[in-house]
Amino acid sequence: MAEAFVESDLTPTDVLIKLEGAKHVSLLTGTEDDSWKKIIALNPLDTLCVEEDELANDKLEKFIEINNLKGRISIGYVSYDYGYRLRGVAKTKPSVLALPNIFFCSYDEYVEQKDDGYRVVYKNPDFLEDFKAILEDRSEKPVSKKISFDTTMDKSSYGKLFNRTKEYIKKGHIYQLNLTHNLEAYSDQSPRLTFADLANRNMAKMMSYFEGSDFEILSISP
Repeated sequence: MAEAFVESDLTPTDVLIKLEGAKHVSLLTGTEDDSWKKIIALNPLDTLCVEEDELANDKLEKFIEINNLKGRISIGYVSYDYGYRLRGVAKTKPSVLALPNIFFCSYDEYVEQKDDGYRVVYKNPDFLEDFKAILEDRSEKPVSKKISFDTTMDKSSYGKLFNRTKEYIKKGHIYQLNLTHNLEAYSDQSPRLTFADLANRNMAKMMSYFEGSDFEILSISP
């Protein structure tokens, strides 16, 4: 592996929307105090996909171990639904998202944002030159579109669940519950641009963007 430092004032989200043609892009932002790094990785050399009915602790551990030995970084997610599978708990409702329980990508080449630029880790010198070209490209940013979300649950139904939750707490069945529901929206806008727009509006402490096989995860933590 080789390393180089390139000066730039572009943010990771600025870079994200310039990565035309890149596949399985991952972006992480956070603080060193929380053991997070500001990383953008793309074009993985290996991927791991675990579907809903598969128990794959050993497979995930081996995937990360093998790629670590090759000097790569692995980025991905383990779903909440996998917790049901892991603990042998029956789900009362199927997931409406139909995503893999586990999806990881392993990257040879990536960039890490520093105070005044980017640390570039690469094997192929073309990666370094291509990244420099991205940073030098000062073409106008695309304009994001307004996206309107609709709730999947009416107020009355949510109120009933809220009251049931309070009863569970009073009776000691639970002490905390995250009562959520899905919001839906339809848009032809690029997920990368959507994430960049959300990130720039919220400026949360920890954020991540991840591209799977046919889906994207946009995560902005408060």
